[in-house]
Amino acid sequence: MISLKFDFSEFISAVKDRDKHIILSMAETEAREAEKISEMQKNGQDYVEAIIGLIYLLRHSQKPNWIKEKHFKMFRAVCEKLAAKKQISSDLLKILDS
Repeated sequence: MISLKFDFSEFISAVKDRDKHIILSMAETEAREAEKISEMQKNGQDYVEAIIGLIYLLRHSQKPNWIKEKHFKMFRAVCEKLAAKKQISSDLLKILDS
């Protein structure tokens, strides 16, 4: 697991320079592992939801409505790098601003 403290900024730092398919793979694994731990410890659900929101955004190019504003700001770091690599449309950055 990337962040044992359920720190979404730590997760973003670990994935932001990677390619889209690797980010999605890492996010899926992290969400599964965090969800298991979260259920046992009764915390971390916010972290899991943020990761699932990032997966949703990258797969569907739609802003998930359940994500907190602070997480959208962190999504931008990933999306800017992916747009620069032409792995996502730069229009996705506009979605983050709306």
